[in-house]
Amino acid sequence: MVLCDNCGHELRSTAKFCGSCGTPREPTDDTPKPSMGKPTQPRKKSREEELAEYEEEYIPRSEERAKTGGSKPKVYKEQRFNRPPEWKSMGVTMVLTIVLGLFCLGGIGHLYLGKIIKGIVILVVGIIIAVIAVVTGGIGLIILIPYALWVIYDAHKLCKRYNNYLEETGRRPW
Repeated sequence: MVLCDNCGHELRSTAKFCGSCGTPREPTDDTPKPSMGKPTQPRKKSREEELAEYEEEYIPRSEERAKTGGSKPKVYKEQRFNRPPEWKSMGVTMVLTIVLGLFCLGGIGHLYLGKIIKGIVILVVGIIIAVIAVVTGGIGLIILIPYALWVIYDAHKLCKRYNNYLEETGRRPW
C-alpha cells in the first residue's frame, strides 16, 4: 500500500500523482527513507524473494505430505501419461462393449477387463436373448434393450474400478 506524501490518500503502486490532491509522486528507490510521522513505503521484493514465498505457501513439500500422512497422491497431467501397461482404456472398453454389443457380443468388454467368466456368461445370455427376440418377432427386444444397457453400464463401472485399484495398489484387482 502506497500513501500520498501530501494528503495521505491511498495510491496505486503505479500511480504517478495523487488522485485526491494532485501531488506528483516521486519515484522511490529500494532504501526506505525515515519520515516525520508519515508511513514509509515498504521495500519492493525481488523476483527471487517473491518466488521463494510462493513456493513456501503454495507448493507442498514431500516431507510435509509424509508427516500429514497424505492418503491418496494427487495425479498431475504429466503423471497420467506414465500409466502402467496393465491400465485398461475406458474408450476401448466402451467400443468393445457397445459396437460388438450391436451384434449381441457385449461381453467382449468384460473379457478385455479380465472378467473371463462374467464375460462368457454375458455373451451366452446375450445370444440367447437375441435368438428369443428373432423367434418371437421382436418381443424379446423388450428384454434385450435393458440387458444391453446394463452390460454397457457394468463394463464402464468395472473399468473405473479396475483402474482405480491399479492406481492405488500397483497391481491388478482380479
